[in-house]
Amino acid sequence: MQRPIFLIAVIATILLGSFSASAQYQGTRSEVREYSVREVLRKAARLDYTDTPVRVRGFIVHQDQGDNYQFRDATGKIRVHIDREDLPQRPFDDKTELILLGDLDY
Repeated sequence: MQRPIFLIAVIATILLGSFSASAQYQGTRSEVREYSVREVLRKAARLDYTDTPVRVRGFIVHQDQGDNYQFRDATGKIRVHIDREDLPQRPFDDKTELILLGDLDY
């Protein structure tokens, strides 16, 4: 089975701890549901097919190569792609809780 990649290509925000930012208006679908990594992995094909925006909360625990990272929450790990310009300006480490918003490429 092919492993999904969570793409942060069209990212609205990455939040560091209590740092807050404004969300972008998305019309009537302005509320983006938060998923666990387990849910993202289980529903990957449907989330990709429907272009559903996905938000996950957890930690980047490793940089694999270039813009690819390992992201984890209490339910599992997933590979994420974050373009350099979408990374937070403030330094962070594997103990900094992040909220990632993007789409899934299965």
